[in-house]
Amino acid sequence: MPEDTLMSETQTAAERIERCVHHALAESYGLTGRLERLDGYTDRNFCLTLDDASRYLVKLSQASSVAAEVALMTALEARPPGELRLPHHRRSLNGQASVTLTLDDEVWHLRLLSYLDGTLWAKGLPPSNAQLYATGEGLGHLDRALAELDIAALGWLGQSSHDWDPSHYRSLLARPEIDDLERELCDQLAACVDFIRVRERELPRQLIHNDANDYNLFLDSPTSERPSALIDFGDACVAFAVNELAVAAVYLTDRSLDRLEALKQLTLGYHTVRPLTPVELECLPRLMLLRIALSRLNYLKARKVGAEDPYIAISQEQLLRQWQLFTTLSPGVIGEELMAACLPDSGLSLLPARRSLLAQRGIIDIGGQSVADLLTPQQTFATPVDGKPAYIATGETFIAHGPIELRNTIRVTRVDQRGDRLSIGLQDRELGRLSVIVEGAEGDSPLAPAKLSMEGFRLPLEAGQAITLTCLWGDDDSGGLRQRSNLPADTWEPVSDAYLDPRLALGHGQVYGGRQSVATLLHARRQLLSPTLSHAYRHPLKIVRGDMAHLIAEDGRRYLDLVNNVCHVGHANPRVVEAGCRQMAELNTNTRYLHDTIVSYSERLLATLPDHLEVVFLVNSGSEANDLAMRLARNFTGRHDLAVLDHAYHGHLSSLIDISPYKHDGPGGQGTPPHVLKLPFPDTYRGQYRTEDAAERYLADAKDVLAGAREQPAAFYAESFAGVGGQWIWPKTYIEGLTRHLQAQGTLYVADEVQVGFGRAGSSFWAFQQYAVRPDIVTLGKPIGNGHPIAAVVTTRAVAEAFKTGMEYFNTFSGNPVSCSIALAVLDEIESRGLQHRALALGDMLKSRLAALSEGFSRVGQVRGQGLFIGVEIVDGPALAPDSATAKRICHFLRLNGVLLSTDGPDDNVLKIKPPLVIEEADIQHFLTLLEASFDLYCD
Repeated sequence: MPEDTLMSETQTAAERIERCVHHALAESYGLTGRLERLDGYTDRNFCLTLDDASRYLVKLSQASSVAAEVALMTALEARPPGELRLPHHRRSLNGQASVTLTLDDEVWHLRLLSYLDGTLWAKGLPPSNAQLYATGEGLGHLDRALAELDIAALGWLGQSSHDWDPSHYRSLLARPEIDDLERELCDQLAACVDFIRVRERELPRQLIHNDANDYNLFLDSPTSERPSALIDFGDACVAFAVNELAVAAVYLTDRSLDRLEALKQLTLGYHTVRPLTPVELECLPRLMLLRIALSRLNYLKARKVGAEDPYIAISQEQLLRQWQLFTTLSPGVIGEELMAACLPDSGLSLLPARRSLLAQRGIIDIGGQSVADLLTPQQTFATPVDGKPAYIATGETFIAHGPIELRNTIRVTRVDQRGDRLSIGLQDRELGRLSVIVEGAEGDSPLAPAKLSMEGFRLPLEAGQAITLTCLWGDDDSGGLRQRSNLPADTWEPVSDAYLDPRLALGHGQVYGGRQSVATLLHARRQLLSPTLSHAYRHPLKIVRGDMAHLIAEDGRRYLDLVNNVCHVGHANPRVVEAGCRQMAELNTNTRYLHDTIVSYSERLLATLPDHLEVVFLVNSGSEANDLAMRLARNFTGRHDLAVLDHAYHGHLSSLIDISPYKHDGPGGQGTPPHVLKLPFPDTYRGQYRTEDAAERYLADAKDVLAGAREQPAAFYAESFAGVGGQWIWPKTYIEGLTRHLQAQGTLYVADEVQVGFGRAGSSFWAFQQYAVRPDIVTLGKPIGNGHPIAAVVTTRAVAEAFKTGMEYFNTFSGNPVSCSIALAVLDEIESRGLQHRALALGDMLKSRLAALSEGFSRVGQVRGQGLFIGVEIVDGPALAPDSATAKRICHFLRLNGVLLSTDGPDDNVLKIKPPLVIEEADIQHFLTLLEASFDLYCD
């Protein structure tokens, strides 16, 4: 459509609306005048100017809550809230506060309100502390008046919620726009939701205005010290009372030079009129973050549906600027500052105690080492803090060489240290690239943060002038170190359950990681590595350390790992690490030389297996193990064809892609090759057969497939528990009957234990021992070396002897002393810590709790598994349609809350749970709490 035609139609629509409004005003109010379009988010607003120059606000709304809004504003006319003026309705000729009209087959409500003159807060000067304090007082008076209203009589009970209602804060993480939200804001939102959720019963609720922003508040003049009027009750709702203050704080403090002090003044003014509780004060900064996230989500939603009104985006730059406050100050620090300001004698704030301990702070002496020398964690600093929290504080003073003006926002782009000189590269929006050299006062080695935000500073620095840099450890909301600007040097926080890494003192945001950001690494991977590589999560994690059942990201945040069954006995397990380091320091060679470790390990391994399995082949990966098993089976039987179960995965080699329907039937695959027999997957929950005799019917179908084969297979491969197939334990009737049938035909049974062996099943060391079967070959991998590349094939003496064809089997790295030492340490850990029994006990508890939890949520389908190998199927409706989208939202929610989980299954709708066996019961309880919260959001 030509642009001029589109414009013409748009103008015609606007003119038609104005004509309709003019007609309604004349007919219902007896008024005529000039209409001028005003901004509005969802309503259509006009200024009506009459012939006598008097003005009214004309408001067109479609909201169903108009009647309740009119009742609320009418009630407030009878009890004005202090000095703050509010708009009043002008009644129609027949006494109504609103009249209805139809525009393009849509019903609208037209209201006429008093026009409040003045200067918009957004157009005034940056607010003074006195102005903020007075505004807090005004909002306090408003909320006291609102609290006295009978909300039932006004029609506010059961009022349907709108997009700006904070009461449903838990559902924010379920909104489809969440994937487009800024990564760090998304993480902070999840932490705030969790924080408020456990305290919401202590937060008073009442009717609130809910939109005291800088475009709804007026001043008599740009220099007025007090607000004069507040408009727009369209977002009013029943919510947490303190949310009134949170909304105002987001929009009214962003232009202040010291935003923390501005927030204090606004809060103090409110507190003097409507006293705040300690819980409200600690939740206030979290509710501010919720409002920022809510506004961003509503903006993203409007942009997706093509909304073009520029007013929709009017606050977005401001909100992102305000959000930066929370990247330099954690909500915990802000909450304590507010507590100290409003309740100084309560003893609830820790700030006074911290300040009294300043003299006891310690200094980490890094001597002549540079920042670069300290980028790799040193063992000296890798000791977890036990018992009492440690304290780290820095308030080092530096001398500037050369004049530099610190304007509104300056970002550090480079930090280089050479001896006692520190060179800092800065980026300023107005001045471009700058640099400054600083030297430690009195010859001390300078310590400076690599990420520095100096927002709000407007003072020029002359040569020789001191700069004070303060860096603190963040609380559990930030999950890591952040540079804190605009804080006194005596504000500091305890560090507990953390690692004493030297970069904590240096102030690096990337506490454990290297120098490359996530974005840089992603770009490098795309340029340097295979384009087929994937990464977990839309916003990938940069994991830099492991600690038993936890992984630690570059920002120091700990994640509970529920999917990494490779690190069977825990990430960075000390016994395993020590064994590998010790042997590596002595010798690493190949099997053409004799060494104790390969024999010792083979003896220990065979002792865990049935007696008929007597010979061990050591290799480097599960794929190598399954490929070697194929060679053994073909050599022993003289056959070529193979049999597998549908949806199976047995490795990444070309020979194994052939026997992995998960791969060859998936994207990029070429289907099942002629030499492979694909047997039915016995899904008794959502599969073809779901009755009590389902296993027998699947078995009959499998035998029919075998009966039609061109030859009997050399080997039948079966994962002892199905992994990518959806966390299945096979029906015994099926797997036992199928293996007996095949072995009777001379087919070797290969039990693939690569993923599920070594005690994960709980009631047995090997998962195949859950059935009455007798494997001819067992393949092992993943957990055998706790992440170190080692794997094994174990078979009968007859199969091994038949492999002696004259061709030597030699593998350069297989069976090397380092790998065998590590594998021995893994067995030692499993046995000495009773990890098999632990898997049984914790698995039974977890499965029982999951089953009980599933009963309350329609989308939570079957809970299945054994030991610490569990799957939860997410479905939709009585037909049990797979619901992959909800499963992924659950995983995303958990990731934001510090738990790593993923999905699997042919339809990618099964939550897979297979943590390191060293996971603690408290970690499982924590996971269950979060999982239930995610079910509340997505599965109800």
